[in-house]
Amino acid sequence: MVVHICNNFVVSKVHYNLITKMQDHSEQLVLVPYRNANQKGNFENGNLQGKIEYIRIYNSLIKFFPFMKVILVTLLCFFSLKGRKPKYILAHTMWSDGVCAFLLSKVFNVKYSIVVRNTDINVFLPKLLVYRWLISLVFENADNVIFVSVAHKRRLLKEYPNIYSKIINPVVIPNGIDDYWIENKIKKETRKIDQVCFVGKFDRNKNLDAIYNVSKDLIEKHDVKFNLVLLGGDVSEFKDLVGVECLPQWLSIVPKTNDNETICRLYRDSKVFFMPSHTETFGLVYFEALSQGCAIMATKGEGIDGYLVGDFAKFNLSKDYESMKGNLKYLLESYSNGVGVEVVSEYLNNLSWDQISLNYRKLIGIG
Repeated sequence: MVVHICNNFVVSKVHYNLITKMQDHSEQLVLVPYRNANQKGNFENGNLQGKIEYIRIYNSLIKFFPFMKVILVTLLCFFSLKGRKPKYILAHTMWSDGVCAFLLSKVFNVKYSIVVRNTDINVFLPKLLVYRWLISLVFENADNVIFVSVAHKRRLLKEYPNIYSKIINPVVIPNGIDDYWIENKIKKETRKIDQVCFVGKFDRNKNLDAIYNVSKDLIEKHDVKFNLVLLGGDVSEFKDLVGVECLPQWLSIVPKTNDNETICRLYRDSKVFFMPSHTETFGLVYFEALSQGCAIMATKGEGIDGYLVGDFAKFNLSKDYESMKGNLKYLLESYSNGVGVEVVSEYLNNLSWDQISLNYRKLIGIG
């Protein structure tokens, strides 16, 4: 039995997709610590029915005491196992899940692996200075340390070399992409319109002000002609985030939708997908856009940096507007027919959840 410790299970379908595929080959049990009562039951269907143990954390203040929280979660996970011994433990984050996996591995004398994500690199490692000793132990004792992003692996090596040196087996396994985008990837190159798109949540992290200001400068000062379509929020949200009173004619806002066909049409029409997030674990939306032939604008040192390699993908620091302007202009001029079918297939075929699950199972020696 593989035991998954996954605080984020209730808020991201990524974990559900992976564990569901693993359940097809061997028994899985998911331990899900959660605080909000409305979250209980999320994604509990299909192959995982009866395989999820929800563990309620009643004290909302405990999030301000990270060490106490992981100790409490460890105790609750131990009692939730009810005497069942794991064959292997997989922690889906470094801190919130990883410390628990480390402690339980000592109790049950089993191996564990941890997955390093965006919040681990950008929040927990920089801020939990007093617990670096514990973080080092988690890395040092892990059977494998799995990075979702090549960029985050490089950053850990560069910024925390002493911790990185403790890792026995560092590997990169990206998140998978929904089958819809693999089944509906472009089969031939088609002429695209002069359009740049964004699909995602309207929040500060997605850096909408950079998208707007870079586009505005190119269109109004450098006579580069294109439309900008932002999907994922409403006009009032956009105005509040960017600080504008009215929308220019070249900008369209499309409300959030879960309809893949609508999103697919937007990607298929657009030359470039532009999302310069300040931080990003991986960013599957980049690959959704790539599946329809979009060239990619993303952030240096985050997410897919180091995974997408080629002239069709440009990476900039999230506040480097000048670099963004040059790269966006280049992609618009260079990819009138979008990214080639061969390139799209090369990346998409390696991102099916079947393949990602196989990579995990081979790594931990299960199933």
